[in-house]
Amino acid sequence: MSHIRRQIRDAMVARLQSAPALTGHVFVNRVDPFTLTELPAVAVVVEQEAVEYTTMGYPRAMERRLQAVVSIIVAVNTVFDDAMEDLAVVVEGLLGVETPLPLLPQITDLRLRGAEKGGPSGETASDVVVLRLTYEILALSRENDPETIDA
Repeated sequence: MSHIRRQIRDAMVARLQSAPALTGHVFVNRVDPFTLTELPAVAVVVEQEAVEYTTMGYPRAMERRLQAVVSIIVAVNTVFDDAMEDLAVVVEGLLGVETPLPLLPQITDLRLRGAEKGGPSGETASDVVVLRLTYEILALSRENDPETIDA
């Protein structure tokens, strides 16, 4: 098993990789910048987690609210905005269904919270542009078991 954050990220990646339009373009744990020949690219990362305890007795039940960002990265050219929005349609369609993560059916709340366009890492001048789609995921667990998502 792995930590809940990793399970959620991996399930999101598997869901996105199921689309022919995204085959070979979905990445995790990317350290090196993308080259123009690798674009378009979709990067998935779980950026934040907030925890609220819902019971008092040990082991306490936890409500984990995770923030995952799906970054769509495209090269700047005369049709970059259209290409980016076309990929956003695919991503949002895959993650916006009744059971968005078939590998983790106990996740029942995954919702798009916002979108933001810009350069990579806040840069203003670049040969690539990024659309960051921010998702919120609700997962229930116990504080002594960070690998199991409760139903």
